[in-house]
Amino acid sequence: MDNRLHFATKFISYLETLRNDHAQGSIYVVISELIYENSFSRDYLALSMVPRKVINQEIQMKLKKDGYYITGQVDITSMKFEYENTMTVITFETPKLPNMQFYSHTSINRKLFDSSSQFDNKITGNLNLLIENMSSGNDGHYYQLDKVIHSLNISDYHLRLFNNKYESLISIKPKDSLKENYFLKPFFKFLNLYVIPWLFILMQILFKEILFNILKPIYSLRYYSVLFLQLDLRIKQFAYFPVQYLSIGERSSLSTFSNNEKLYTSYMDYIRYYNTLWLIVNDYSFSLTVSALLKIHKEKIAKFLKIYLNQIFIRNVYQLTSALSQNPFGIKLNDELTKFLRDLFVWIVDFVDNAYFKFLTKETTLLYIIDALYFLTYCFGVTFFIAFLIDYLTVLTLHFKIFYKISYKLYRIQLKLLISLVYLFCGKKYNTLRNRIDNESYSLEVLLVGVLIFMILIFLMPTTIAFYLIYTFLQYIAKCLEIVFMTIIMCFNHFPLFIMMLKLKDPKRIPNEIQLSTGYETIIQSPVIRLSSESLRWKDIFTNFWNIITQFQNEVISVNLITKIILGKDILIDKFALYKPLYSTVPKNNLRFKDLVFKLLHKNPRKYP
Repeated sequence: MDNRLHFATKFISYLETLRNDHAQGSIYVVISELIYENSFSRDYLALSMVPRKVINQEIQMKLKKDGYYITGQVDITSMKFEYENTMTVITFETPKLPNMQFYSHTSINRKLFDSSSQFDNKITGNLNLLIENMSSGNDGHYYQLDKVIHSLNISDYHLRLFNNKYESLISIKPKDSLKENYFLKPFFKFLNLYVIPWLFILMQILFKEILFNILKPIYSLRYYSVLFLQLDLRIKQFAYFPVQYLSIGERSSLSTFSNNEKLYTSYMDYIRYYNTLWLIVNDYSFSLTVSALLKIHKEKIAKFLKIYLNQIFIRNVYQLTSALSQNPFGIKLNDELTKFLRDLFVWIVDFVDNAYFKFLTKETTLLYIIDALYFLTYCFGVTFFIAFLIDYLTVLTLHFKIFYKISYKLYRIQLKLLISLVYLFCGKKYNTLRNRIDNESYSLEVLLVGVLIFMILIFLMPTTIAFYLIYTFLQYIAKCLEIVFMTIIMCFNHFPLFIMMLKLKDPKRIPNEIQLSTGYETIIQSPVIRLSSESLRWKDIFTNFWNIITQFQNEVISVNLITKIILGKDILIDKFALYKPLYSTVPKNNLRFKDLVFKLLHKNPRKYP
């Protein structure tokens, strides 16, 4: 049977202090707790080192009854650690659980921004070396690594229990957390019990019960408006804060034998909660600068926009449409179709200009819009400013979408007809029921009609392609501008700022995987396996962030986009689909308002002992 002794490094430091102290005897025994056992292995956790002479038969029987065993002895004179041949010594540094340090045999990266998925139990790193070739035997009991890792995380709690039971066998005391020694403890207790709960209750009433219900009749606008999407995200973030607050508070009770999954949930909520808070603070900080610039340069901005918006979106488009009817680049286009499309698009430009464009770009209207934008930015943040710009740009480029819709529909219909006629000439036909190409024989009359239609389409195709490419380019430019603005919003909403701060301040608070390395401990003169926690790498921290950036980038330039343009497929962006990854930090809150108030006021887990 394989036996493993998990030996905290603080016991090795304790042995160094015993080198010059021989008053109590030179032989010390190691008392350990059995933390996990199955049919083929046992795991022990070292809890105390005491002189052998203080261990009598009565104490030894009591220890065994309580699940404690003597797993070895150390000769202080020769500093030789003696233990069974089947024992493997694994050294580890005790994590400071109250300070948010812990070991994790799975990476927490995906859990930070994907709260909907289940925790991945796949072992990463070289931890599988520890349990390699372990078979279950005939009883089907596999090695449950998560229980062992969790026992290491709460090793100080095991030590505290042992010290409370056996005061005469105490060798090391667990360090108190910073929270217990903090001189402002009464102040924070007052905040957590009487101020913050009521603040969260008011926040829940304002955002979820009032604002959410007011916006409910127009809630479907979030599928079309980025401003409403950002507002919806903010409402859900603020509404979820109380739930995260309760979950984070439960970490004070996680130093006991609680479920390891709760430990994960608490820490994930802790990181998401403070990352969201930091991003909101940064959002509002930038908004103060932007709103001040809007207020100071309001007149200049209005005059600039009045001139250039009309020039870019109306006059230049009108000139471009007229130029297409004059055989651009020496390409001979069909006069009748060109004249029809030119008149149609010019009429659309005139209609848009007279219907709303002139009104939206008038200097007085722009001044009112800037005033409203100043208030919106100052009160809610720079993300709302950018979201409004996207919606404003969408309205101003509405005729681009109409041009693109008409031209791409016309191009796609002609392309499909040409492909069908090619099938006809090859004696084929498309079977819509079976979704395949079948053989078919056609009469001479059908072939002649097909040739006639094919020639007409071939002569019309250059004109259609010219208009299609030009208006696709216009729509592509408008799409790129929207993507750029949405990328900036994504940075304000999803940038892993707090995780970067944790990485710089205390990497042990964001574990990625457990690493094992073999070595020789000179203090106890014994080969050991050193267990250490590897923090999230920088590339792992930004993995989710870059995945969203890549998704936005694929909307701007990708093989799929070029294929869509060639085949005449729609390239318009689905803003709601692009915004959806930002909701990953806001799980569905199924907690009723009544239950939330009861938990905040009566079952607050932040009650200090």
